[in-house]
Amino acid sequence: MRGMVSFARRGPLAVGLVLLLTAGCGGSGGAELIGSFSMDDADGLLDAGPDVTIDADQGLDGGGSLHIFAPEGNKLVNIHEFAPGDFDGDVLSVLMHMKSEMLGGDTSFDLWIFTNDSSPRRIRRLCADVGRTKDWQKVNISFPLVEGEEPVKLRTAVHLEGRGHLWIDNLEIRALDVGEAAGRE
Repeated sequence: MRGMVSFARRGPLAVGLVLLLTAGCGGSGGAELIGSFSMDDADGLLDAGPDVTIDADQGLDGGGSLHIFAPEGNKLVNIHEFAPGDFDGDVLSVLMHMKSEMLGGDTSFDLWIFTNDSSPRRIRRLCADVGRTKDWQKVNISFPLVEGEEPVKLRTAVHLEGRGHLWIDNLEIRALDVGEAAGRE
């Protein structure tokens, strides 16, 4: 921060140059957005059905959210599958908002990584502090890539161990370097 203040004293032209050079960074520390899903509609949703719907009345942005109802528990829902394109980074960071109602057991988020060189690899991470009845909260989970791994397709999924309701809104996936990921947790 000190460096920016002293740089700003050099004049408006210098500040404009810095803003131009950092445009698009969005303060993300170099994290590259590779997937974004508003959850406002069912476009691209893999597992839609009577227990997996878009709830137009729930959502942080006023556009709705993905609602998952697990009447019996132990429910796995595949959310989206997409080709991320070329990106730099060795960690995938998933940021989303979750809300729960009368949700028992653990909730986990899965990231499936597909490459041209090997079988798909699933990484499952526990969504800490998601359960029972909780209002909207930000959930950020990191998934490290194996050295040299070049994903050609990614699939997101959520697993509800117990019975209850879960809403997911504004899912984003970013690629970043290990050092950046450590600073986010």
